[in-house]
This record gives sequence, C-alpha cells and structure tokens, in this order.
Amino acid sequence: MANRREDYQRTTKKRPRRALIALLIVAVLGGGTLGSYFYHAYRQNATKQAVVNKKHQNSPNIPIEAAPNTSKVLQNPKDDTPAQKKLRAIINKQKLNGIVISTTINSNQPVIVTNGLSNVITKTVINEHTLFPISSFQKMFTGIILDHLIAEGKLSLNTRLNKFYPDIRFADRISMQNLLSHTSGIQSGDIFPAAPLSSEASQLSFNRHIMKSTGIFKWSYSSANYALLAGIIVKLTGKSYQANVEQYIIQPLGLKETYFYNNLPANPDLAYPENLNTILAQKVYLADIRRIVSADYGSGDIFQSTSDFYKVLVATENGTLIPKNRLTNFFPGGSRAYTNGMYIQYGLIHAAAANLNYYGSYYGNTKTLKNTVILTTNGSLQTIRVASVDLYHVINH
Repeated sequence: MANRREDYQRTTKKRPRRALIALLIVAVLGGGTLGSYFYHAYRQNATKQAVVNKKHQNSPNIPIEAAPNTSKVLQNPKDDTPAQKKLRAIINKQKLNGIVISTTINSNQPVIVTNGLSNVITKTVINEHTLFPISSFQKMFTGIILDHLIAEGKLSLNTRLNKFYPDIRFADRISMQNLLSHTSGIQSGDIFPAAPLSSEASQLSFNRHIMKSTGIFKWSYSSANYALLAGIIVKLTGKSYQANVEQYIIQPLGLKETYFYNNLPANPDLAYPENLNTILAQKVYLADIRRIVSADYGSGDIFQSTSDFYKVLVATENGTLIPKNRLTNFFPGGSRAYTNGMYIQYGLIHAAAANLNYYGSYYGNTKTLKNTVILTTNGSLQTIRVASVDLYHVINH
C-alpha cells in the first residue's frame, strides 16, 4: 500500500534533476527552475489577459462564481462543450480516475469533467460532491486562520515559537513565518498511529513525538510545522482547531460537504480506488485512510468535495475569506515563495497533495481568479502536478 509521505519525499528529492532536463515546471526544492517557469507562465498570462481585458474593457464585469454549478448530472462525453473536451483529452490520456473543475478563458463560471467511478460496487460516478481526503490542500485553511489572528494582533509572522512551545529545541529562533514556509528546521518521519487518533490533543502529541528540531533553517517539507500552527491557534483562541475552521471557513461559505476525519458520515460518498470491489475491502480502506490522515493535524485531516474546496480557493482569492487589503501578504508576489500551503510567484499559485492512493493538485492565478483543481484516486504526485498545469493552460489560453 502506498505511503503518501514517502511518495512525496521521494519525488521531491528527485524532481530538481529531472525537471532541469525534461519538465521545467514543477521543481519543489530548486530555485531557478520553478522561478523561470512561473515567470514564463506569468508573462504568458499577463500578455493574453491584457488582450482579453482590452477586448472586454467596455463590457460589464464577469461575475466571479465562488462555486461551480453543483447539480449531480451523469456526464456523457458526447455532450461535452469544447472546453470540457480539452479537459477530458488530458485526463483520458493519463488514464486518471477523478474530477477536474476549472475556469475558462471566457468565463469565471467553472466547467466540470469527471472520469470513472467513486464506488465500483454501487456503480456511483465521481462527481463534484464526491468526498476526497484533501491532504495538504488543508494547509491553506490553517494559513487563513492564522492570517485572521495576526490581523487581530494576537501574534505576528515574526513571533517566535518559544512563546508557545519553549521546550522545543531552537524555538527561540523559529518564527511563525518559518513554520508557514517549511524553513523551521523541523522534520518528521514516516510514522503513523496504529489507530485513528482520538482527539486534537493526541494529534498534537503524536506530531510532537515524531518530530525533531534540527536547527538547519533551510526549506524542508514537514507537516509537523502545520501541526504546531494548529496547536498555536488553539492556544490563542481557547477553541479547538476544528471550531476555528468552522468559524473562519465552513460557516462563512456555507460548506455542506466538508468533514474532519472523526466526524465523517456513517456511509460517506467517498471516492474509493477502483480495485476495492467488496464492502469489506472498502471498510478496511476507510479505516486505514482515517488512521493515516488523523496524524496530519492542521495539514490534512479533512475530507471534502471538490466543489467545497473550489469554493474555499476562490473565496480566498477574491477577498471573501480574507479582506482584500491583506491579500498581498497572503499571496506575496515577486520572487518565488512557499507559504500558507502553496507555492506562489507573480500571482500564480500551485499546490499538490498525496495520501495513500489519493492525489490532487491545483493551479491558478490570484489576479485573474482563474483556477484549475484536480483530484484523483490514481496516478502519481508527479503526474497530477503536471496535469494540473496542463489543464489550466489548455483551457485558460
């Protein structure tokens, strides 16, 4: 069975060498490759967006939709629009079992393409309401909450970790910005609990047990950074992390298809890998994925529909969840940056997620509010990263 952290670390270690030769798009640790790609993409976007803006400068503004049309419709490829045909060609070529939601060059109303079954037993088709573990996408949620607490004056990006956890080595040298950007020197191993963790206290304790603070303040991906941020949120608000997500994200957007691992419905409309063709296999798998994601406190213990996640993404960009006067801090422009759970440069954002057999990636432009989100039950982290970029460009250019 795949180990999603091992998969992530293995691909991120190898990617800079491969990317310099072949892809020039998805380097995680390398500086120049991702920077040059984002810059090139930005220039393309800026040029083409200028043409679109000029063409429509006398037209009414196109309204920004915070969510796609959420009607459960069995998709028939014969009925595809030209935009859907472009999207379907890419996911079919990669043989991906999943869903894509994307804006198009002419509209901010997203189009949807789905492929495959979420449950081979019931023959249920994957749709925009199907639940996926969103894994690292959730880091953005933690960043949103922290942004509000900073605006309230409860801490700053320069606040040191020793204010909350003085017993952690080098805590006096680790800032909130270090935690947000994975430059804290904190690392955690590929260790998971034997059973789903039963409380937020046990989630934080587990992460503190498996992490180590190295004092090497270089970029090194570790979800333990966001577990500590979740713990800090609890300390500052006196409320659980889940209650904060409810207050700052779920309630303002009216999300109905967002669940933490410990409050999933009895029979969730979950996207199961297609090889799970018995009820027992699905039950075992559900228990296993809940056990694994329970370790990802503040960084990946949420199950969500693609529709709900898309709402969060767009509402973050358009000033609904974060006031517009703070967006430049949340999405810093210019040189390459990783913060708030995503890679950011020149207004372009990109993030990926992997957990057991699930993979996801989103790619978008915070200035034009064009976004593409893909979630699948197969593929690989590398494949999905590349696919999200391809899907975005083929439909938005």
